[in-house]
This record gives sequence, structure tokens and C-alpha cells, in this order.
Amino acid sequence: VFPLGGGSAAPIPAVSWFCVYAALAIMFDFIVQLTYFVALIMFDQKRIEANKYDCCVCVTRTKEDPVVQEAETTGQEEEKKEPDGLSKMLGTYMDFILQPKVKVLVLLTFLGMFILGIVGMTYLEEDFDPTSLLPSDSYVVDFVNANDSYNSNNDGIAVGIYFRELDPSLPSNQDAMNKMVQDVVALDQVDAEPVFYWLRDMTAWLDGDDVSDETKNAGFNEQVAAFLDIPENTLAYGQDIVRNDNGDVTASRTFVFFNGIGVDSQKGVEALFDQRDVTKDQPLNDGRDVNGDWVLFTYAGNYYLWEFFSVIRVNLASTIVLGFGAVALVALISLPDPRMSILVVGTVFIVDVELLGMIPAAGLAIDPLTFLALTMAIGLVVDYCVHIVHAYLEGEGHSRDEQIKTVMTEIGASILTGACSTLLGVLLLAFSSSKTFQTFFVMFLGIILLGAGHGFIFIPVVLSLVGPVNEPGSHGAHGEGGHHDDLKLKEEEEEGGYEFEGSRKIEMNDNPPEVEVKTE
Repeated sequence: VFPLGGGSAAPIPAVSWFCVYAALAIMFDFIVQLTYFVALIMFDQKRIEANKYDCCVCVTRTKEDPVVQEAETTGQEEEKKEPDGLSKMLGTYMDFILQPKVKVLVLLTFLGMFILGIVGMTYLEEDFDPTSLLPSDSYVVDFVNANDSYNSNNDGIAVGIYFRELDPSLPSNQDAMNKMVQDVVALDQVDAEPVFYWLRDMTAWLDGDDVSDETKNAGFNEQVAAFLDIPENTLAYGQDIVRNDNGDVTASRTFVFFNGIGVDSQKGVEALFDQRDVTKDQPLNDGRDVNGDWVLFTYAGNYYLWEFFSVIRVNLASTIVLGFGAVALVALISLPDPRMSILVVGTVFIVDVELLGMIPAAGLAIDPLTFLALTMAIGLVVDYCVHIVHAYLEGEGHSRDEQIKTVMTEIGASILTGACSTLLGVLLLAFSSSKTFQTFFVMFLGIILLGAGHGFIFIPVVLSLVGPVNEPGSHGAHGEGGHHDDLKLKEEEEEGGYEFEGSRKIEMNDNPPEVEVKTE
């Protein structure tokens, strides 16, 4: 919940709302497990104790029922029951990885994986293909691929230059409009003047010999109307001029083309910043808010992607840092040993580095899909680590190897089942025709394999080397002082009686049948 809560602070709306929704869903699921699910277990336990059938709770089994007799027999022999097959396999597995030579091999292997992750991070790129949201057999994908094959550099990205909330009949505003166009044309990404620019072309038309003196001497609105009455001009400029009922021009636009950008996200970000600087420097935009208040500005559909790429690295880093902070806080609260908290946070960090290095190796890039997966990875990976570490701190053994082996044979099956169930849940995504779901599958596959691998291999080896040792009896029934209390009871037993803390005192005489109970 906490890592996703940190992800909700991302300025990218899609990522933020996803994290909010996921965090709320997990929180409500946790509340349901603590309340409703526990209540159901209690009722089911009462049903079992009452010898009632599971599918027909109104009917009570008799003692002569073979099922009841078998349950009683099983309960009596519970302590003598042999470990199941999976527990034996986990025990054999732990005996193998806890060998000194295997420990060294495990540490060197995971060190190599970490180094490969760092190297892979240097190849990370930002990219997002909108067609990845479509099925691979969509005709739109075929069209885009055909267009790219004929236009390999993706040249000719149409960028609109917009003018609004100004009166173009005023010469000063006309100069401002022309200056804006010329400044945009001067950008490195633009190679030519606009093909159709209504103010420039209307001015040239008025200077021509084919225009009557009456039109030349008419008002600006009448000149615009006469200019647009020409059928060719209506086709060329009719969609670029907005007029009200009085004939006043309220908004207009023209188009230039950004060339040489292609699918290079960094070039797109540079173009976005360059045009923003030009727009900000326009005199008519002085003192106006950058968020929607400019009267002169440019716009293109690619701006959404370029804006995303401009903030993705910073926001991804901040989201991961917030996630690590949340994990560290929870680990410090839930784990009594600060060293083990460092181990959990460090393992999650290692897995995240390896996930980032896996992205270019899998042919992916940093985009909204991988961003979401990386945000969820922190919360998913920590489950594979913190449960094992917590159980280790609660376990007992004469040595670290014995203690971690006991822990893994007891809870390893549950964690392994959780990893397998998660893998089965996302397995169908691998067969999707949409690249979006395939990307999610690849990322979740990496999260599960790396998370479970570090939890089942790396964490046990590290705990066998640096984990604290809890001798048997140190977690006795009397709490932290349980071992001391057992010794105290033993001494009192040798003296002829037991003395309990509280208001009751029991003394046993030499004659066993006679027991005197005194209550103070």
C-alpha cells in the first residue's frame, strides 16, 4: 500500500490514478481479511467442533460416522505425522544451498546479476508506440507500419501555431503574429515557412492587382470575408480561421512541420523545450500563466508523448525513492532487528536494479506500461523477502543454518505457492495479441522470477551468514523471559513446590494426593 501511495504523487495522471486505485484495493482487501475472513474461519471452526457437514451445516455427524472416527484418529496422531513431500523437498533444497561452496557460488551469481543490471540500465531509453495499445492484427497497425516504411524518418510532424484572444485587425497584433511564426520557423527542427498562412497570404492578395479598390479600402472583417469567398481560399484557410457572428476573427492558426525527429524521444523533448522557449519569449505572453493562458502558442499531438518523456526519468526515480522509503519504514516497524530491515530494503533495491537492466534486454523501453510495473514491483518483491526474514527472527535453532532451514521448511511452501499462483494469473497475458498485455507479462514475469529467486536463494544464504541466532527456548511461552522463568520453575520444583507470579500460590507436600491450594 505504501509504495503505491508514493506512486500516487506522480504528476502523470494515468500513473497517479492507477496507484491510488491499486492502493485502495489492497487496503480494503487487507481489511476484509482481518475482519470478514477471520469471522468466516471462526464460524467454520465452530462447525468443525460441532461435527456438522460442510455443505449441509444443519446436519450433525454421529460418533459412529467413519469421517468423525478418522478425524479423531488423525488428531491423535497429528504429532507423529511425517512431513509432507513438499516440506521434504524444501529440506533437501536447503541442505544443498547451505553448503559452504554453494553459498559462495550463490553470492557470486547474484553479484553478477546485479552488475548486469547496472550495465543494462545504461541502455535504457524512453519510447512509447501508441499502436502497442492495439491488437497486433489491427488494420491501424498495418497502416502505421506502411506509413513508417515510406517515411522512415517520420518527417513532417504537423505543429499548429495558434493565435487567440487578440484582434488581428490591429497592426501591432499582426506584427506579433508574424513574429511568432518567424521565431518558430527559425527553430532547428523547422526547414520551411508555413505552406498556408492566412494573414501573410491575405496581405499578399490585397497587394495584388486583381483586388478592387473597394476591397482594399474596406474594413478588416470585410477583407477577410472577401478573401474567404474565393473557393480556393475557403478550402485552404477555411478550417484555420474562427469568426463570430459579427465577422470578427476570434482565433486562427497555421501549420509548420518539425523534421528529423523520427522516433527519437530525446529529439522530441528538445523540440518541445525549444518551442516552449520561443512561445514564452513572445511579448503578448508576458505575465500570462504558462498553463493555458498564452495567446500565442504551438500544439501537436506528439506533445503528450514528449512531455511524458521529459518527466519520466525524474518521476520514476522519485517514485522508487518514495517506495523504498515506505518499505524501509514498514520494515523498521515490523522487524525487531534493524540489520534485517537493511537486508530487506537492500534486496528490494537489488531486484529493482535488475528489473531496470532487464527492460532493454527484453526489447522494451521506459513507457507508461513499464513505469506502472516498476511502481508495483517494490510492493510485490518485498513480500518474497520480509516474510522469510520475519519468520527467521521468530524461529529458533542452535545455528544459523538450522534456523533458516526450519523456517524455509515451514513457510517456504506458502511463499512458493503465492509466487506460482501469481505467475499463473498473468500467464494468459503472454498469448495476447496486444503488445500492452505482452509487456505486462514480461514485466511481471521478471518481478516474480527475480523476487522469488532472491527470496528463496539469496535471502536464506545471507541469513545463514549474518542472521542472529535464537537458541531453543529463547522464544518460550513466557515471552522474552521465558527461558529464565523455566529455570526458576525448575529450581522451585527441586525445593518442593511451584510458585507462580500473581495472587495464587500452590504448595505440594511429600504426599502427592494431598494438594493444598492457598489464594492470597
